[in-house]
Amino acid sequence: MNVGGTDVPLLLIAIMTFVLISTSGTMATAVNFAYRKHRIDAALLMFVTAGFGVMFVSMQAFEWTRLIVFEGVRP
Repeated sequence: MNVGGTDVPLLLIAIMTFVLISTSGTMATAVNFAYRKHRIDAALLMFVTAGFGVMFVSMQAFEWTRLIVFEGVRP
């Protein structure tokens, strides 16, 4: 990944790791709210978790597309 003209090879991986770990926290908190019958808070955090999931899968698709198209890697 290139940031401001400087190659930062592990930046995307670091961001994906942060997003994936964040989903664990938001889902655990959503389950906690659900046990306490706070349905709106639980639903909101589940939507946040789903949003993080979409972000993670999108970054995976970007990474694999880049590897296959530009670097010739085959799965």
